Amino acid sequence: MAKVFVSSTLDDLREYRETAFKELRRLGHEPIGIETLEAVDEDPALATLKQVAVSDLLIVIVARRYGRTREDTGVSMVETEFEHAMSASKPVLVFLLEDAATWPSELAEGEPRLRRFKDRLTRARIVSFFSSLADFISKLEAAVKGWDAARRVSSVEVTLDDLPLAWRLVVASFAEPEFLRRLDPTAFVTAIEKWEDANNLDTHTPWPSRLERAGRALDSTQTDHDASALWLAWMRATRPLKSYADTKPDENVT
Repeated sequence: MAKVFVSSTLDDLREYRETAFKELRRLGHEPIGIETLEAVDEDPALATLKQVAVSDLLIVIVARRYGRTREDTGVSMVETEFEHAMSASKPVLVFLLEDAATWPSELAEGEPRLRRFKDRLTRARIVSFFSSLADFISKLEAAVKGWDAARRVSSVEVTLDDLPLAWRLVVASFAEPEFLRRLDPTAFVTAIEKWEDANNLDTHTPWPSRLERAGRALDSTQTDHDASALWLAWMRATRPLKSYADTKPDENVT
């Protein structure tokens, strides 16, 4: 089951959001959005971005509103959530209302930033255009099933034995933007969750705290590693450079 964050303006797309949540649950996933957040003494923008950070997939739905903007940046929350997902190399599925589609005038706004945002989305991703709720449901189902199938084929299983190595690879990637952009964090997150479960640790704390806790525990037991099949597969998939392609399994790469 994947965690899927649904990003859109609210009042104008409430029915679409509710439908997306139902469809995602039917497909076996956990939908996340502003509706699922519990009461917390925290800035709403920060709280939602934390949810984007721990999600496996971001779904963006855009109709005829740009939406509420942040006071500090002047950028809408939907665009901010999209930026956050992109910077973290999260998979993103985009659904845009067709320009010719019928839409209530009271749910539209003449906001030039909306056009720029939609242009940005179409440049960044192959988007699905919908003309009605039924059309949206059909395209959402197809897109999520396609993403799910690709994820099952390409996912890397990280075992508890591999966790210290996986941790070190991700920490090292902070200095390698190209590596971080290409890295699919799903396997790493899964390994952290397995480690927490094996050690009976609380998983209801915020994700940054969970990462810090895992980091302290793993750093205290860190040892050198020779190149493993996991290491080689991961590095070849994320940084196809000659220095890694030529690495032999018995060479020390720490």
